[in-house]
Amino acid sequence: MQQIVERVYVEGNYYGGNVGCIVTDQGPILIDTPMFPRDARHWREQIAQLTSLPVLYVVNTDYNPEHVLGNCFFDAPVIAHELAWEYMNNEYDGKDFRQRMANLLEPIDADAAAEMSRIELLIPQLTFTERMILEKGPPSEIRLIHLGGHTPANIVVYLPDKEILFAADNVVLDTLPALTEANSKQWLRALAAIRKMRVEVLVPGRGPLCDTEATQPLSEYIRLVRDLVRRHYQAGRSKSEMTKLIPELEDAYPVSEAERVDILSCIKTNLNQVYDEMRARYGKK
Repeated sequence: MQQIVERVYVEGNYYGGNVGCIVTDQGPILIDTPMFPRDARHWREQIAQLTSLPVLYVVNTDYNPEHVLGNCFFDAPVIAHELAWEYMNNEYDGKDFRQRMANLLEPIDADAAAEMSRIELLIPQLTFTERMILEKGPPSEIRLIHLGGHTPANIVVYLPDKEILFAADNVVLDTLPALTEANSKQWLRALAAIRKMRVEVLVPGRGPLCDTEATQPLSEYIRLVRDLVRRHYQAGRSKSEMTKLIPELEDAYPVSEAERVDILSCIKTNLNQVYDEMRARYGKK
């Protein structure tokens, strides 16, 4: 666990991305929860070392499993955007969902997969649409702001007095951004909004602490994908021809040979997603 400033912490060693903690006078507020049960239990133990107060809130920055599966290990209300609640309420449905997660985790961590049958899936109890302000003692103000981007439900957590921003998966470092559930134009707007904020320390969804300059390469990549796909689409080429664009994107995020197959698959998915956006904007060719 890394202390950013007094009462504000981040843990970056869990599978699935960074999680955060803001210790207020009323209790700690958690930003996302670890995906693996053993990591969630370890995070709970670390929080208990920071304060004897019970967890006040858990904030989910989107609805993806790597941010929400650990909710049940913390006895506290869950806050998220209303689109996150809607998605989780519809998709995270009992045994079928647990089995899908078990199948996903099996090749990564057999113990975590085996525990999935006993996991209670906690969806948000408190939701908002544009922003929510939590005034719970030091830091004096905690703002939850909906930006969309990586998913329609993505929010950021902003501490204006500390100039700290938990950007969640709208900012990821040293890894290829996944556009699978994104609106790429909205994501660019979200990154532009982040750059306008007064931020000294930015906590990305994945990767080390940084500042807002770290958003520039991500914006450049998304613009590149959009420009390539737009030209491809307006030239009348089909979705099946999108693979021809992959070589132009391979060097944006250099990876090892072992990772190459997964990265190429992600690039193809990103291209297909943006192709669908272009078709929605310009109509069928």
